[in-house]
Amino acid sequence: MRSWTKHFLGKTFAAFQFRDFRNLMIGNGISNIGSWMQGVAQPWLVLSLTSSSFLVGFDAFAGHLPSMIFLIPGGILADRGDRKKIMITSQWVQLLSAALIAVGLAFGYSNVWLIIFLSFCVGTAQAFSFPAYQALVTSLIPKEHLANAISLNSLQFNVTRVIGPILAGAAMASVGATWCFALNSISFFALIIAIASMTSPFAGKQQTHPDQPREPLSHGFKRILSSKRQCGILLLVAISTAFCGPLSTFLPVLIRNTFAQGAAQFSISMAFFGGGALAGAFFIAANSSKLNIRFALVSSLLMGVLLTLISLAPQLWIVNLLLTLAGAAMVAISSAANTALQSTIENTFRARMASFFMLAIRGGYIIGNLATGFAIDRVGARWSLGMDGGITLLLTVLIWKKFLTQPETS
Repeated sequence: MRSWTKHFLGKTFAAFQFRDFRNLMIGNGISNIGSWMQGVAQPWLVLSLTSSSFLVGFDAFAGHLPSMIFLIPGGILADRGDRKKIMITSQWVQLLSAALIAVGLAFGYSNVWLIIFLSFCVGTAQAFSFPAYQALVTSLIPKEHLANAISLNSLQFNVTRVIGPILAGAAMASVGATWCFALNSISFFALIIAIASMTSPFAGKQQTHPDQPREPLSHGFKRILSSKRQCGILLLVAISTAFCGPLSTFLPVLIRNTFAQGAAQFSISMAFFGGGALAGAFFIAANSSKLNIRFALVSSLLMGVLLTLISLAPQLWIVNLLLTLAGAAMVAISSAANTALQSTIENTFRARMASFFMLAIRGGYIIGNLATGFAIDRVGARWSLGMDGGITLLLTVLIWKKFLTQPETS
């Protein structure tokens, strides 16, 4: 048993042998816990200040909008500029934004429009930070450990997604929401220190030949569009986010309106979903060598089936079991798709590819939630989620046939 455990952990954490990568994962994990704490406290704060559901949604929109505007320029800057400086600057913007809210609450001052403005500032910083971060994750380790590094990054994200809200709930109940913002502000120091201590040549400014002409801004779009395979992977990410992502967003509606349950049961159902995502992340990290586009396609088909079954489930305990599988399937789609993209490109294009990947996620998230919310108001949660499942199945098959039938190359 001990030898099997050692072998499992060795496979799961293989990329941790590289110092810069290990420090980046630890620093970003601590920072993400703080970010999840603020992510729980901020909607509650906006609702407490205004009693307006619209402003809660508008605050979330303000945080997501910059991604649609700045992700592509952020990817270009990360491929041409100094990734360490981009990352550190972004962390300071987010640190100061959280600290400003915390200090204001501590001294009895709170303004919802200031909070919304800071959400836009944080979203802008993240739009420039994310491509640089993803490029760092995939450039700090040799190619043979690339899939494991991406899987560990997904694992770190899902672990913090469980820990952060738990700590936020405890902090809000015991010492107040102010501490969620204060602790998030402090947590950024861990990532700043990890980035500042990097020694990898790929962590700083990217090397280019002096006689090499600078690529126009449109080069990234032309390069993606010229590859049917890359277009297909990005479309798969977009449709899986657009039609599967609304499950977690509108799960409260399903729990309350369909099963007549309250917040306690909703938290239990979310725990099943989060637990499935965490288990899936561990499994994928231990089997990262098997990640490829077929793995992502099968996971997307599975997610379509699960959504359909959830919409038909007569009992809540059946929904919870299906949510566990759905959490694992969602992690599998993003991890396998990201691995398939990053394993076939050179380091000088990694950040731009990461920005396209994140744009597919954010764009799908915004469009899918708007469409599903519109449908729920008219036909209810069951029918809407069932339609999302059917559309996921149909579009996944079409993408498979249209874009991804060629043999995979390494």
